Amino acid sequence: MAGAFVERRRWRFFRRRFSELWMKPHLDYAQSTNPVGDTEEFRFFGAFESISDQGQLWIRSGDLTVQADLSKALTYVFPFFDSEDLTVGDAPERLHWNRVSALTGDAKVFVGGSLVRRENRRIFASLPDSPLLIIFFEGPENTMALKAVYSGRHRNEFLNFLTPYSFILGAFSLILVATTFLYRPAFRITMITALVALFIPIIPWIPPGILFTAVYRRLWSLARTYRAYRDLARLPLDAPPWKEGKAALKNEDFALLSDPESLASRFNLKAYGLVLISWLFLLAGIGVNVFFIVLILSQIQM
Repeated sequence: MAGAFVERRRWRFFRRRFSELWMKPHLDYAQSTNPVGDTEEFRFFGAFESISDQGQLWIRSGDLTVQADLSKALTYVFPFFDSEDLTVGDAPERLHWNRVSALTGDAKVFVGGSLVRRENRRIFASLPDSPLLIIFFEGPENTMALKAVYSGRHRNEFLNFLTPYSFILGAFSLILVATTFLYRPAFRITMITALVALFIPIIPWIPPGILFTAVYRRLWSLARTYRAYRDLARLPLDAPPWKEGKAALKNEDFALLSDPESLASRFNLKAYGLVLISWLFLLAGIGVNVFFIVLILSQIQM
């Protein structure tokens, strides 16, 4: 559970930061060479040119080359994505700056953040309260924002970096409890409870409860899609996916296209409703399987 909250917070910050930077003006030559420019935030698209051993990245777009300091930046890489289907592909991968050099020279780069003055030139760099965001990607540039907001979220936050350790610690503890009370008839219920709890991670995946789990996964995936549409509705995009008929909008939803905040609220309401229903299906599946497991264990003569 702790890992799940960390995952949700991390991806929520990624989407919020990207949305903020997408609203910023695009960096041009005049702004990059302004000798008296104050610290401002810009966004910039370009091609990966080179990187130094000190983590200084150079990005080129036409005749303009800008420098970005990767030392404290949030750096991600996107797998190749198909502009025709946002649902295909994995989530962005977080990179340390010293792994950037392994990328090919054909990679495209999005950089957003503060343009600061260092050694008589202006470069992109992180500030204490506004980290630099850098995304390496392949594919169409005009759909990168759609992919960033859509895929920049957990697929299943309960499968996180703490999950393996939690399962190992939990299994060891429950086996210890079960063996402690194995030959003590007065504590038979305690032993059965420990054995049932030992199988909790796989309980949703065994018959007959797996049927409920399949419905849960389908509804959860649909809720994730609506949460993505909620965030996309708040971005100024030329071609949001629902305008191309790819979202299951009802007639009353189309009437809200001119009101992004109302449309986002509609998507948010649908997402939370689907999450609630999906959890009910998951709990029902677990309950059915637990009932049968307890029934089987209670018939075993100890």
